[in-house]
Amino acid sequence: MTIGRDMAKKTQKINSVKFPPASLIQLFSADEWESFIEDCCRVDMGEGKKYQFVQKMGGAGDGGRDIEARYSKELKVNEWDLYQAKHYQSAIGESVLYPELAKIMYHIGSGTYPSPHTYYVCASQNTTPKLHDLIAHPHELKETFLTSWKDKKHGIDTTKFPLAGPTLNAAINFDYSKVEE
Repeated sequence: MTIGRDMAKKTQKINSVKFPPASLIQLFSADEWESFIEDCCRVDMGEGKKYQFVQKMGGAGDGGRDIEARYSKELKVNEWDLYQAKHYQSAIGESVLYPELAKIMYHIGSGTYPSPHTYYVCASQNTTPKLHDLIAHPHELKETFLTSWKDKKHGIDTTKFPLAGPTLNAAINFDYSKVEE
């Protein structure tokens, strides 16, 4: 059949336009965004470094850990990274980050898990310029976060996460330079 041979000779391109990855991730659902970050954590980090344990935890009861990535099998202080996945339609600001930070300080203070080596804010639309600047200046981030918590601003649930006792100690002693975008 000549029709079959003629069609085989023609090359069709269904998706000839290359879409930038930043555009493609906007098509993800929030759950797919978490899975994508989990997959990224499973690759070799160079120089033979790789997480020994990676677990997607996102959802109710995750303690603020969407993805937990450990450098060793055991969960130890400063030997794991916490990934906070935020797949929103716009850049995230303090009202999104601060309630998550309060939750993390509560769980560190309660002993649910130790302090991470790095707290990654993985926002599909990045952070607002103000939050970006605060993250770039950890001392200012700490001050504005603790003031917002004390003043019950930026959506922090102070009944669920009171700024007192072990939670207060965790929040005061946390190294805010661990927060990265």
